[in-house]
Amino acid sequence: MTKLSKSFAGVAPPIDCARLEHIELLYNLQETLTLRPPATDSSTSIPGYDTCVFLPASKVFTPERGLVDKLVGALCTRLTTTPAAIRAAITSMGQGMQASSYELLVDKNARYRNRPVILEKKTFYGQLRQILVVHLHPVPSATPPQNTPSTIVLGAIRCCLIKNDHRTLDIHYYKHLGALELVDITTVQCLVGRVQDRGCFAIIDRSGSLSRAIYNK
Repeated sequence: MTKLSKSFAGVAPPIDCARLEHIELLYNLQETLTLRPPATDSSTSIPGYDTCVFLPASKVFTPERGLVDKLVGALCTRLTTTPAAIRAAITSMGQGMQASSYELLVDKNARYRNRPVILEKKTFYGQLRQILVVHLHPVPSATPPQNTPSTIVLGAIRCCLIKNDHRTLDIHYYKHLGALELVDITTVQCLVGRVQDRGCFAIIDRSGSLSRAIYNK
């Protein structure tokens, strides 16, 4: 309550800070008694990402060359076009480090060359390093053709190399982080906690079935 004692230092008789705190909580006056201008809503929405609300970046972001190359590769796969077309289409890129869980579709038969592709959802854990908001010019060479400007939002995640699991309590142990992956931001489902335990980190996931990605066929 230091801020309140300073703000009301000239009031006589002296106001007990504990009473002011009680008034704050009782009448929901936290913002009023801070004597600060009201906060402005700087959030924004992006078409196609209805479940997300984005805040402006806290600092200027200059992506490293390796991240740009990985981004171009990811967009080539997503839009089925060439790296040259993607590099020409990118108009700007911005960004929004926390532990998170995310779901991707993986091929159950990835190890078997001649078997059909069978996709299933699998939960991964990683450290969310950046949220990349990529603005693109039209990409006529894409499949299907992208004839209007578009915005794609990706999460740059350093994945956790899970070494052990406690299935009953849904706790997952890791010691090191793996490669950087770029995934659609809608696959990032929730934040998870972690605690250090005997030289490893234990990921505590209590989301259950409440936070799961939905894929359109």
